[in-house]
Amino acid sequence: MDFSFKKIAAVGVLALGATTAGAAVITDLSERDWLTPGDGLLTFDASSGLEWLDLTVTVGNSILDTEAVSFFGEFRWASIFQIDRLLLAAGLPSDERDTTDPGEIATIVALLNFLGTTRITPTSISSLGVVIEPPFGPNNNDIFKSVIAVIVSKPGVSVAVVDIPVPIGKDDPSFRFSSSGSWLVRDGAPAAVPEPATLSILALGLAGLGFARRQQKS
Repeated sequence: MDFSFKKIAAVGVLALGATTAGAAVITDLSERDWLTPGDGLLTFDASSGLEWLDLTVTVGNSILDTEAVSFFGEFRWASIFQIDRLLLAAGLPSDERDTTDPGEIATIVALLNFLGTTRITPTSISSLGVVIEPPFGPNNNDIFKSVIAVIVSKPGVSVAVVDIPVPIGKDDPSFRFSSSGSWLVRDGAPAAVPEPATLSILALGLAGLGFARRQQKS
Protein backbone atom coordinates (compact mmCIF):
# COMPACT_ATOMS: atom_id res chain seq x y z
CA MET A 1 0.00 0.00 0.00
CA ASP A 2 1.39 3.41 -0.97
CA PHE A 3 1.51 6.23 1.53
CA SER A 4 1.78 9.90 0.67
CA PHE A 5 2.04 12.89 2.94
CA LYS A 6 -0.43 15.72 2.65
CA LYS A 7 0.28 19.21 3.90
CA ILE A 8 -2.49 20.95 5.78
CA ALA A 9 -2.88 24.71 5.43
CA ALA A 10 -1.79 26.63 8.50
CA VAL A 11 -4.52 28.49 10.34
CA GLY A 12 -2.53 30.37 12.95
CA VAL A 13 -0.09 29.55 15.71
CA LEU A 14 -1.56 29.93 19.18
CA ALA A 15 0.20 30.79 22.41
CA LEU A 16 2.16 28.14 24.23
CA GLY A 17 5.06 28.07 26.65
CA ALA A 18 7.25 25.71 28.65
CA THR A 19 7.96 25.46 32.35
CA THR A 20 11.46 25.70 33.72
CA ALA A 21 11.38 21.94 34.35
CA GLY A 22 10.89 21.34 30.64
CA ALA A 23 7.28 20.17 30.85
CA ALA A 24 5.22 21.72 28.10
CA VAL A 25 2.27 23.99 28.81
CA ILE A 26 -0.35 24.13 26.06
CA THR A 27 -2.38 27.13 27.05
CA ASP A 28 -5.49 26.63 24.90
CA LEU A 29 -6.07 22.95 25.76
CA SER A 30 -7.45 21.50 28.97
CA GLU A 31 -8.52 18.05 30.09
CA ARG A 32 -12.13 17.28 30.95
CA ASP A 33 -14.07 14.24 32.11
CA TRP A 34 -16.55 12.45 29.88
CA LEU A 35 -18.39 9.50 31.44
CA THR A 36 -17.04 9.31 34.98
CA PRO A 37 -15.25 11.79 37.25
CA GLY A 38 -11.53 11.64 36.68
CA ASP A 39 -11.58 9.75 33.37
CA GLY A 40 -10.03 12.72 31.49
CA LEU A 41 -11.33 11.45 28.15
CA LEU A 42 -12.11 14.89 26.70
CA THR A 43 -9.80 17.65 25.54
CA PHE A 44 -11.28 21.15 25.38
CA ASP A 45 -9.73 23.61 22.92
CA ALA A 46 -10.56 27.12 24.09
CA SER A 47 -9.45 28.60 20.74
CA SER A 48 -12.12 26.71 18.78
CA GLY A 49 -14.68 25.91 21.49
CA LEU A 50 -14.55 22.21 20.58
CA GLU A 51 -14.29 19.15 22.78
CA TRP A 52 -12.27 16.21 21.42
CA LEU A 53 -12.86 12.61 22.42
CA ASP A 54 -9.68 10.70 23.22
CA LEU A 55 -8.51 8.59 20.29
CA THR A 56 -8.11 5.62 22.63
CA VAL A 57 -11.89 5.37 23.06
CA THR A 58 -12.44 4.40 19.42
CA VAL A 59 -9.38 2.26 18.65
CA GLY A 60 -10.42 -0.73 16.57
CA ASN A 61 -13.77 0.78 15.58
CA SER A 62 -15.41 0.62 12.19
CA ILE A 63 -17.32 3.53 10.69
CA LEU A 64 -20.53 1.98 11.97
CA ASP A 65 -19.08 1.61 15.48
CA THR A 66 -17.95 5.22 15.57
CA GLU A 67 -21.24 6.56 14.27
CA ALA A 68 -23.34 4.64 16.79
CA VAL A 69 -25.49 7.50 18.10
CA SER A 70 -26.44 5.64 21.27
CA PHE A 71 -22.77 5.57 22.31
CA PHE A 72 -21.22 8.79 21.08
CA GLY A 73 -24.16 11.16 21.48
CA GLU A 74 -23.33 14.62 20.11
CA PHE A 75 -19.91 13.74 18.69
CA ARG A 76 -19.29 14.00 14.96
CA TRP A 77 -16.41 13.34 12.58
CA ALA A 78 -13.86 16.14 12.71
CA SER A 79 -12.77 17.83 9.53
CA ILE A 80 -9.11 18.01 8.55
CA PHE A 81 -9.35 21.78 9.05
CA GLN A 82 -10.44 21.27 12.67
CA ILE A 83 -7.66 18.77 13.31
CA ASP A 84 -5.17 21.24 11.91
CA ARG A 85 -6.37 23.87 14.38
CA LEU A 86 -5.95 21.42 17.25
CA LEU A 87 -2.38 20.61 16.22
CA LEU A 88 -1.59 24.30 15.82
CA ALA A 89 -3.00 24.96 19.30
CA ALA A 90 -0.15 22.76 20.52
CA GLY A 91 2.38 24.58 18.36
CA LEU A 92 2.83 21.69 15.94
CA PRO A 93 3.71 22.22 12.30
CA SER A 94 1.18 21.71 9.53
CA ASP A 95 3.23 19.06 7.73
CA GLU A 96 5.57 16.19 8.48
CA ARG A 97 8.85 17.01 10.19
CA ASP A 98 11.44 15.65 12.62
CA THR A 99 12.84 17.48 15.61
CA THR A 100 15.24 16.76 18.43
CA ASP A 101 14.55 19.98 20.32
CA PRO A 102 13.74 19.04 23.96
CA GLY A 103 11.13 21.79 24.31
CA GLU A 104 9.28 20.75 21.15
CA ILE A 105 9.40 17.09 22.15
CA ALA A 106 7.97 17.96 25.57
CA THR A 107 5.15 19.83 23.88
CA ILE A 108 4.30 16.92 21.60
CA VAL A 109 4.42 14.48 24.51
CA ALA A 110 1.97 16.76 26.33
CA LEU A 111 -0.37 16.65 23.33
CA LEU A 112 -0.13 12.84 23.26
CA ASN A 113 -1.20 12.83 26.89
CA PHE A 114 -4.26 14.89 25.95
CA LEU A 115 -5.24 12.72 22.95
CA GLY A 116 -4.28 9.34 24.37
CA THR A 117 -1.72 6.99 22.82
CA THR A 118 -3.07 4.40 20.41
CA ARG A 119 0.12 2.53 19.53
CA ILE A 120 3.40 1.87 21.34
CA THR A 121 6.35 0.17 19.65
CA PRO A 122 9.98 -0.33 20.71
CA THR A 123 10.91 2.80 18.74
CA SER A 124 7.90 5.11 18.99
CA ILE A 125 4.74 6.18 20.78
CA SER A 126 1.93 7.60 18.68
CA SER A 127 -1.62 8.88 18.56
CA LEU A 128 -3.19 7.71 15.32
CA GLY A 129 -6.58 9.03 14.27
CA VAL A 130 -8.75 8.20 11.27
CA VAL A 131 -10.50 10.98 9.35
CA ILE A 132 -13.34 10.17 6.97
CA GLU A 133 -13.11 12.47 3.98
CA PRO A 134 -16.04 13.51 1.73
CA PRO A 135 -17.32 10.93 -0.78
CA PHE A 136 -15.02 10.67 -3.75
CA GLY A 137 -14.76 8.19 -6.58
CA PRO A 138 -16.12 7.23 -10.00
CA ASN A 139 -19.66 7.18 -8.68
CA ASN A 140 -19.06 9.64 -5.86
CA ASN A 141 -19.98 6.89 -3.42
CA ASP A 142 -16.64 5.67 -2.11
CA ILE A 143 -15.41 6.85 1.27
CA PHE A 144 -11.72 7.70 1.61
CA LYS A 145 -9.89 7.78 4.89
CA SER A 146 -6.79 9.59 6.08
CA VAL A 147 -4.72 8.82 9.15
CA ILE A 148 -3.31 11.79 11.06
CA ALA A 149 -0.43 10.60 13.21
CA VAL A 150 1.36 12.39 16.04
CA ILE A 151 4.46 10.30 16.66
CA VAL A 152 7.17 10.50 19.30
CA SER A 153 10.11 8.52 17.95
CA LYS A 154 13.75 8.11 18.74
CA PRO A 155 15.78 10.20 18.29
CA GLY A 156 13.24 12.77 16.97
CA VAL A 157 9.56 13.52 16.61
CA SER A 158 7.40 13.16 13.52
CA VAL A 159 4.02 14.74 12.86
CA ALA A 160 2.49 13.25 9.74
CA VAL A 161 -0.74 13.35 7.81
CA VAL A 162 -0.94 10.08 5.94
CA ASP A 163 -3.26 9.58 3.00
CA ILE A 164 -4.29 6.02 2.30
CA PRO A 165 -5.40 6.10 -1.36
CA VAL A 166 -7.61 3.04 -1.00
CA PRO A 167 -11.33 3.66 -0.52
CA ILE A 168 -13.53 2.06 2.06
CA GLY A 169 -16.42 1.08 -0.19
CA LYS A 170 -19.93 2.14 0.69
CA ASP A 171 -20.79 -1.57 1.08
CA ASP A 172 -18.14 -2.15 3.75
CA PRO A 173 -18.68 0.39 6.55
CA SER A 174 -17.82 -2.35 9.04
CA PHE A 175 -14.10 -2.32 8.14
CA ARG A 176 -12.15 -1.96 11.40
CA PHE A 177 -9.08 0.19 11.99
CA SER A 178 -6.84 -1.98 14.14
CA SER A 179 -4.48 0.63 15.63
CA SER A 180 -6.22 3.95 15.00
CA GLY A 181 -8.91 5.84 16.83
CA SER A 182 -11.39 8.27 15.30
CA TRP A 183 -11.06 12.06 15.33
CA LEU A 184 -14.38 13.08 16.92
CA VAL A 185 -15.50 16.51 18.09
CA ARG A 186 -18.50 18.16 19.66
CA ASP A 187 -19.31 21.70 20.71
CA GLY A 188 -17.99 22.31 24.20
CA ALA A 189 -19.11 24.72 26.87
CA PRO A 190 -16.60 27.04 28.55
CA ALA A 191 -15.62 26.23 32.12
CA ALA A 192 -18.32 27.21 34.60
CA VAL A 193 -18.03 30.76 35.92
CA PRO A 194 -19.51 31.65 39.35
CA GLU A 195 -22.82 33.49 39.10
CA PRO A 196 -22.88 37.18 40.15
CA ALA A 197 -24.87 36.32 43.28
CA THR A 198 -22.24 33.79 44.32
CA LEU A 199 -19.48 36.33 43.74
CA SER A 200 -21.37 38.92 45.82
CA ILE A 201 -21.73 36.53 48.73
CA LEU A 202 -18.03 35.70 48.54
CA ALA A 203 -17.11 39.41 48.47
CA LEU A 204 -19.32 40.12 51.49
CA GLY A 205 -17.76 37.23 53.37
CA LEU A 206 -14.25 38.49 52.68
CA ALA A 207 -15.22 42.00 53.68
CA GLY A 208 -16.73 40.73 56.93
CA LEU A 209 -13.59 38.75 57.68
CA GLY A 210 -11.44 41.82 57.16
CA PHE A 211 -13.73 43.92 59.39
CA ALA A 212 -13.54 41.29 62.16
CA ARG A 213 -9.76 41.28 62.01
CA ARG A 214 -9.63 45.08 62.29
CA GLN A 215 -11.94 44.92 65.31
CA GLN A 216 -9.63 42.39 67.00
CA LYS A 217 -6.58 44.60 66.44
CA SER A 218 -8.34 47.66 67.90
